[in-house]
Amino acid sequence: MLSKYYKYWQIWPIIAAIIIMILRVIVTPQFVETWYSCGVYIFFQWVFALLGKIVFFCSVNELLIAVCLGSYVFFIYKSYKRKEKFWRIGANTLAMFGVVYCAFNILWGFNYLRQPFYKHAAIDISVANKNHDYHKMAEMMVSTLNELQDCSFPATQLPDQIVDEAMHSTLEGIYKNAVTPPPTKYLLVNEFMNAAGISGIFLPFFMEPHINADLLPWERPFVMAHEKAHFHGFASETDANLIAYIACFSSKNKMLRYSVALRIFLWLSAYLEGEMWIQFFQKLNSNTQQHINAWQQRMDKNRKRYRTFYNLSRKVNDTYLKMNSQQLGILAYQAALPQFVRWYYQYNK
Repeated sequence: MLSKYYKYWQIWPIIAAIIIMILRVIVTPQFVETWYSCGVYIFFQWVFALLGKIVFFCSVNELLIAVCLGSYVFFIYKSYKRKEKFWRIGANTLAMFGVVYCAFNILWGFNYLRQPFYKHAAIDISVANKNHDYHKMAEMMVSTLNELQDCSFPATQLPDQIVDEAMHSTLEGIYKNAVTPPPTKYLLVNEFMNAAGISGIFLPFFMEPHINADLLPWERPFVMAHEKAHFHGFASETDANLIAYIACFSSKNKMLRYSVALRIFLWLSAYLEGEMWIQFFQKLNSNTQQHINAWQQRMDKNRKRYRTFYNLSRKVNDTYLKMNSQQLGILAYQAALPQFVRWYYQYNK
């Protein structure tokens, strides 16, 4: 009787999606860490990153999304022409979403459930940071930025190899032979990233890291490291930021150190009371001050131009993160800085 109303291809994706939802509730972080993130996911990296590496000049994921959206629009059109009933179109659509949901979780999404990176790095987050810890961190970032003020960044070429080496060094305790990700790419519809206030995005179906083409040169290394952390199976935004902080800061490369030092300095504004951050800003060299002003102008310009879409995007991202085990939502990005401060004072005394 059921097959009279539903085709088999409609039933099984929905059932599989329900099973995955149940698994996401019952599996433990240790199980996911051992059997998925450090197990089958490594195989998926090797296989599905191949096309992303071969087609190095454009985003395969973007092409895939365009084909899928085009196919769905064509499907709706054909269903309308055949005068199919609304519930039948809805059943087909639900089945399609079931396929995407299952593929997303199997290829990458289960990484949201793994152990947090601070446990791998043995960071004692039970110790609360004091105000003076953030003051000292700000002083150190100012000193680093002034020391590296003559650091130059390539205008076009992205430092993939340098970032990959830093990432491998940071993650070697977890992955003995970490898989190298496809080269960092730009989206053809880059203005979407400006409208959404996005610096980078990792699309898992072909394991490709992407960054906003309009990022300032000094921003790129840190954002690349963040997106490559997602490639290495750390789905949490807190984990991706923390790994990028440690990888870039521990590197001997001036570009990476400058990029992360300036990123940390900007985030410290939320942890320094009163006019303290302004006072530190005034201690910076003129070159770095110009970088900060240019960054602020770029951000303000996009927020004003795309105010409605920007606010909607933040709400959608906040909901998405909370649905994927990140209770802080978009605040998960900020949660990495206190962990990095703990890491620094724990291992760099």
